[in-house]
Amino acid sequence: MNLNNESSSANMKTPEASQPELTLKKEIQMISDDVQSKGFTVIGNQEFVLSPSMQEDLSALQESFENLEQDPFMDTETVWRLRRFGRFGIFTGLESDEDPDAISIKPIEYAPYQSKYLEDGLSEFNVVPRAFPELEAATYENACVRALIKELFAAIPQEKKDGTPWEAKVHQVRVLSFADKNGKATPEGIHEDGHDFFAIVMMQRKNIEGAMSRIWSKDQQENPLFEQTLAEPLDTLLVHDRKVLHDATAMEPAENIGYRDVLIISMDKNPEISTDLIQK
Repeated sequence: MNLNNESSSANMKTPEASQPELTLKKEIQMISDDVQSKGFTVIGNQEFVLSPSMQEDLSALQESFENLEQDPFMDTETVWRLRRFGRFGIFTGLESDEDPDAISIKPIEYAPYQSKYLEDGLSEFNVVPRAFPELEAATYENACVRALIKELFAAIPQEKKDGTPWEAKVHQVRVLSFADKNGKATPEGIHEDGHDFFAIVMMQRKNIEGAMSRIWSKDQQENPLFEQTLAEPLDTLLVHDRKVLHDATAMEPAENIGYRDVLIISMDKNPEISTDLIQK
């Protein structure tokens, strides 16, 4: 996708140009230690500090969920799920000779979604490549998307990072729930997605109950290790996907129709990601 196409705003500011701010009050090392020791951590929305310009970008991102398309790989008899998908490269020392550890987040060429690992045990949904509708140009450029990737990548245990490029797969997902049909946030049930790490970032919930996020041990699925409803925008669950399993309970509409919007960001070390793939 060309970011200079007609769907881009002529006045769209880039993160590099405007330098909007999104920071975490909680120490990155504490988040990283949680992920390493437990296999997951929750970052509440109150931990995120947004500048006024970043708040505008978050609002624009939330509004963009109105432009999602039906997931072509999901039968609507199973679940109504709308989505878009795109890829970002996470590069170290790309733009700053003065700071060789500086991280850059760049949109890269679109390719169908597929899990990094394909061994037995993964959900069938994650084995076959799926060409989801692509992120809109404005979403690729959205400063909040890039800042979230950057902050969450910083929280990955340092020993996992050695300067090798990483790939961030970004999904916008809306699951709908109706009076006569409850929404299934995770129709695949308790599962892993085959990534190194991933985050579920709440964008908004409307007229629903349920959809509680749960973490499970790989050794037993009688009782969850953790359960909590991501309720407020930017409530985030960061997961070490190789260590634990996850799911979410069914959604029940509080009124006739409701929905749950989440931004899902998976992060995998990928030496095949090069600067040649950066979108122009």
